[in-house]
Amino acid sequence: MDKYLRVKGVAEMLSVSTSTVWNYVKQDTNFPKSIKLTGSVTVWSANEIQAWVESKRRRL
Repeated sequence: MDKYLRVKGVAEMLSVSTSTVWNYVKQDTNFPKSIKLTGSVTVWSANEIQAWVESKRRRL
């Protein structure tokens, strides 16, 4: 079962600020798509975030 993270959880997983997560959303077309649960609640799949991290590592 997939786990879902709010922006703070994504930021912690990536060791960045929440502002940086939102910058990734705006600027990185490969960043996983978010899921809007309500007007103020957005989540991401933890598996998709992990896959994105691994893809970034492979490009280095």
